[in-house]
Amino acid sequence: MSLQGAFEERPYLSGVSSASKPSFSPDGRWLAYESAETGRIEVYVQSFPGPGTREQISSGGGDSPLWNRNGRELFYLSRGEAPGTIRVNTVDVTLGSTVTAGTPRQLFEGRFGRTGGPTAYDVSLDGSRLLMSESLVPPIQPVTRIRVVLNWFEELRRAQTLSK
Repeated sequence: MSLQGAFEERPYLSGVSSASKPSFSPDGRWLAYESAETGRIEVYVQSFPGPGTREQISSGGGDSPLWNRNGRELFYLSRGEAPGTIRVNTVDVTLGSTVTAGTPRQLFEGRFGRTGGPTAYDVSLDGSRLLMSESLVPPIQPVTRIRVVLNWFEELRRAQTLSK
């Protein structure tokens, strides 16, 4: 049996720049994705296979959308307050002929690794737990002191003279 010709290829998000990390809703009728079309990466949900309604889910930046298996909650990541941290956010969604999103809320913030794959985390089947990789890179320490050495050529000559 050949599958050649069994599939139709057509653009889904025509004109949307840099859309990535797609995540299908559990019922397969909605697609969450990230896009930088506004100049900042945000999370959107659009009906599938489209055309249809589209709703911006995140505000203030968001990426890596992931559906709860119940289809009523969407998780996404955003930049944390502390350098090198990531916020895990959730938003309640109601899916029907349109998508209605609640107000996003932060679940927690921490130092988590990002993988090269489509998602950096996963949600348990019952939606009660998230699996995330911990970042092994130490946090960047802020500079708290700067030492200025004036006439450092003189200091270098003096040090050379003392070593002879």
